[in-house]
This record gives sequence, C-alpha cells and structure tokens, in this order.
Amino acid sequence: MRYSLVGTPAQGVIVTRRQKFRCAMCCFAIVLILGYLAQLIVVPFYVPIYHSSQLDLDSPNTLNDINVLLINLIEKKPFMYAHFNDGELKAMMSNSGKTDRGWQNLSYELQQKLRNAVRLDVQEAYIGIPCYFEFREAHNQMREILGKPAFSRITSSTIWINRNYNPVRRILGKILTRLWSNSKHKIYFVCPENTNTDNFVKTTGILLEGILRIPSTNAFPEGYYRLKDQTFPDGSLVILTAGPLGRILASEWFERMPKVTFLEMGSFWDHETHGWTRAYNSRKPEDYYFKPCMIGDPMFFRINEKKFDQFIDQAQSRIFNNES
Repeated sequence: MRYSLVGTPAQGVIVTRRQKFRCAMCCFAIVLILGYLAQLIVVPFYVPIYHSSQLDLDSPNTLNDINVLLINLIEKKPFMYAHFNDGELKAMMSNSGKTDRGWQNLSYELQQKLRNAVRLDVQEAYIGIPCYFEFREAHNQMREILGKPAFSRITSSTIWINRNYNPVRRILGKILTRLWSNSKHKIYFVCPENTNTDNFVKTTGILLEGILRIPSTNAFPEGYYRLKDQTFPDGSLVILTAGPLGRILASEWFERMPKVTFLEMGSFWDHETHGWTRAYNSRKPEDYYFKPCMIGDPMFFRINEKKFDQFIDQAQSRIFNNES
C-alpha cells in the first residue's frame, strides 16, 4: 500500500502530460488544416495569379494555364512556352559569375538576350515566371523586368511540375506519342551534347525527326550562333532542354516562325535524358499539399485526365479519318 500511495500521484502526472501532449498535437493539426484550407480558398482572390479561373475546359474565357497549353498541343495550334524561373532571373540580374548549377558563365550579352526573350510580345507566346508563394522576391523582380503589356500571357513556371507533374507527364506522353509521332507533324529536340536521346526515345515513346545538340557547358554564346538561324517546317514541334540558351532560342525562333510550336519546360525531361531525379518527379502528389507554391495555385485540380483522354481519342479519330 505504501508504494501504491506514493506511486499514484506520479502516475497521475504521467497521464496528464500525455493528455496535454495529445491535445497539443490535435490543436496543431487542426491549425495546419484550417490554415491550408484558408489559403486554398482565400489566397487566390488576393494575390496575382495569371492563369484561368475556369473549371470548364471548353470555356472561351479560359486564360493561360496548363489546360490551354495541353489543348493547343492536341489541336496542333502553334504556341511557345518558355520556363523562366529563379535561375534565369539570376542571369538577367547579373552579368558575372555562373548560373546556379555552374554550367553557364554569366555575361552582359546573355543578360540582354534573356531580357529580350522574356519580353517577347507575340500572340501565343507564354512565359512561366517564378512562383509568387515560393519565390516572392524573384516573382516581383520578374514582374518589373516584364512590364505590364506582357501580362496577358504570363503563367507560372511550376505548371508542368510539382503536383502537376504526374498527370501532365501521363497526358503529355499520350499527346506526343499518339498525335504527333508517326504523323506529318514532326518533333525536333534541342539538347546538350551529353544528353542520352536514345533513352529519351525509349522511355517516352516519342519519335524524333531531328536532334540539334549544343555544348554541355557554356552553351551560350557558341550554341546560340550555331543555331540561331535554324529553320523548322511549319506545323512541327521543337522541344528544348538547353538551359538559358533554350529560352533565348525558343523566343527568337517563335518570333520568326510563328507556325511552329516551341516547348521549353526547364528540367521536366531530366529524368529521361540524364537519369536525374528532381524532387517533383520522386514524390507523391500528397507530398505537395503544404508546398507554398501549390497552396495558392489550384491549377492542379483543373487537370481532368479522363476528359483529356476523350480529347486525345477524338483527335486521334480525326487524324485516322483524314488519312483514310
């Protein structure tokens, strides 16, 4: 009895501490959930988001988001998309040193070419800029460089990746293999010399009509002067995985060849071309529930894979009927 009487208060303290800890954890979880829901619902109405607010893919009011770009690819409607994230911004703000990954020397000429590229004022030229939530300072700096006239075609540099990556990778693979490969509309690939294009073709099933290679390091200016006057057939698609030079070429080429589609998506194809794994292609979608750039960016919820499958089936049927 002596030991039980002495031990009872201690046991009571232990239980109370556990209860407090559990209560604190529950409150913390509730705060996180409420904060996430509040940002998801409220934030898009109070920050500059430049993509569509329409859920209906058929709406004529749909603006510059991922759905429009995918539909353009299905319909083979020429456009340009170029990814300008924090790394490209660094090259636009500085003319000395190296890019973040150390593959390109910065220079005044590169700085001016990138600034001109991002300011391209041409119909159907889309620019992805740094995420307002994750890189707010970079986002605001890019807005200053762009100026107001360009903002009808501005979207996010994250539209192809993060939580969008898995559904977009599946949809894009279907579009390019079923509607572009083995058709009169050819696909060209611009990439560094060390790119494993055989693995790209093998893992994606995308057939390439031509491959244009640039130096693996310091592609600008050598690669620029080698390729700047390149031409492509009307109706073709050019995929660029060429660092800062890819942004410059996509912009200049599209201005000169508006009937060709140019797709510069940053590191989207790194896994297929170099075996490199980025955070966005090694995680599950739920890992991004609290990622700042995705909290206020509801584009992920607008990718309706079933509806895109219908679009692709319809487009493939039209191709078959036209060729029969």
